[in-house]
Amino acid sequence: MKKILFLVLVTILMFSSFSVFAEEATITAEDLNVSEPTVLPTNPFYFLKEFGREIQMLITLDPTKKAEIKLKIASEKLLEADKLSGSKEDLEKALSNYTNSLNSLREYASTLKQDSESSNIFLKKITIQTFNQQKLLDQIADKQAESSQKIFESKEKALNSLTNTSLGLGSSEKVRDAIEEAINSAKTGTPNVLDVLKRVEGIVPEQAKKAIIEVENKIIAKRLSETNLTEEEKNKLDEYLSELKTKSEYKDLISEEYIQKLVAENQDILNSLGNISEEDKAKLLEYGKSVLSGEDVDYEDILNGLFSLGISSDAKRIVDEIQSQIANRYSDGGITCLEVVNPVCGTDNKDYNNICEAKKVGVGVAYRGKCGTCIGEGKIVAIGKVCCPGYESILKDGQKICQKISETDDSNNVVCVTLWDPVCGENGKTYSNECYSKAAGISIKYKGECQKETLQIANPASTFCVQQGYKIEIRNNEDGSQYGVCVFSDGKECEEWKFYNKECGTGYRK
Repeated sequence: MKKILFLVLVTILMFSSFSVFAEEATITAEDLNVSEPTVLPTNPFYFLKEFGREIQMLITLDPTKKAEIKLKIASEKLLEADKLSGSKEDLEKALSNYTNSLNSLREYASTLKQDSESSNIFLKKITIQTFNQQKLLDQIADKQAESSQKIFESKEKALNSLTNTSLGLGSSEKVRDAIEEAINSAKTGTPNVLDVLKRVEGIVPEQAKKAIIEVENKIIAKRLSETNLTEEEKNKLDEYLSELKTKSEYKDLISEEYIQKLVAENQDILNSLGNISEEDKAKLLEYGKSVLSGEDVDYEDILNGLFSLGISSDAKRIVDEIQSQIANRYSDGGITCLEVVNPVCGTDNKDYNNICEAKKVGVGVAYRGKCGTCIGEGKIVAIGKVCCPGYESILKDGQKICQKISETDDSNNVVCVTLWDPVCGENGKTYSNECYSKAAGISIKYKGECQKETLQIANPASTFCVQQGYKIEIRNNEDGSQYGVCVFSDGKECEEWKFYNKECGTGYRK
């Protein structure tokens, strides 16, 4: 995550629904695609039922059909165990019969061709029954507390057997697709689904974990986007998500999603890479390869390494502008800021981790680096540092130093510094700062980025305010930038992001 913006640049240089989940309900014979059992293992004639099952297997020739019969038998035996849950001894014997039948199912399924059409259909059936059978085992546990240990062991054995059977039928991607499809059919609630998937993570091989985590992330994101969640449900989902975020597979997944999204949605910005010379591109590409092949490093280290490369000042400016614009575009769209350490000093004289974090709270950027670290008049400009506002970098005696910007300088001779202090030109284009606007010969319309003429509710904070039944008002900062205010029914108000993050107006949340 920390090197995501740089990875976007490297990528370009190198390669230039879930429906609403069903509420938890009781699992029935119909859900398991079997009939209600009338002859139970405690019946003296139960052996005839077992004999009939064997006969059915003998007269069935199709391998997939045989495996489907084995799945049906396993479901029948679990339902039989449910019927015997009143007796600890009878229940535990029936559970042993159930787990043994799953081992037999796995043996038959292993003979099927992986990723064939019939195998993929069967894979979906097994996946649905995985969730349903796990839920039925929970129901049994509620009825017979004395057998809790045996039921727990049966759940783990069943999940192991069914998961490995599924992986034998299809690749991890096919298993992921089957899970996504099965979730809409399985008669279980979200907590049950997430609990099962969380345990599946510990079973599947390393290369398959990412696919499972991808499904978990989609489920949580879908549920969190729904407006009818109770506070308890939201807290539970937040707990799942917090745990998910600690896993390396999740971080890899999110990084890849961001790269794809940034590349797809920011072609106009990334096209400016065409202005970098071939020599600079080669150096950036080589550096990118070294970053990608190494351990995860701090973004500031990457940035410092980038600026220490022997690339032209134009290349450095373009790279930095791309990073800034992408971060700002995603902030304006209400997307969570990337976890990059690229410190800036806000116009409120406070430090922020990056431009996006400052923009998120409606604060402009005075200069890059922590407050108090910009370079003053007559001082040498160190690598990765910038001159303070009102000063510019010039070359003197072979070194770059900062000097005050002269009002009488001819614009064609001005060397603009990389400073994000945006202004909107008369041509409707946003410039990084007044210097770049001046160099382009464009008059300044107002300070701050160019704003759209009509209000667009495009971020979660605005959307949340409106969904709560209140009104959004867009107001201007002194520097020309804008921020949203959520106005409540009684006329009181709260900055939209603070209301969204529960920092104010909590009594108005519905």
